[in-house]
Amino acid sequence: MNHDDMDTTIDESRCVFCGGENRCTMAAGAGNAALCWCTSLRIPRSLLELVPDAARDRVCICRDCIERHIALLDEEQVTDR
Repeated sequence: MNHDDMDTTIDESRCVFCGGENRCTMAAGAGNAALCWCTSLRIPRSLLELVPDAARDRVCICRDCIERHIALLDEEQVTDR
């Protein structure tokens, strides 16, 4: 699959990881990033690095996937002690 093929399959309203609704206000056409739920969360760089290149800066990650990733990071920090 080439990059152009992948571009046509991206749905900006869906989470890039689970395919669920990401509830992004920008993707919904609200146009104001400050109103989006994601502005109140810190998204781990390690999760952002997992976003495929074709979707980077185009598709949001849903809150559930972000929170799951954070929980895994927290769990790893506890078990590494």
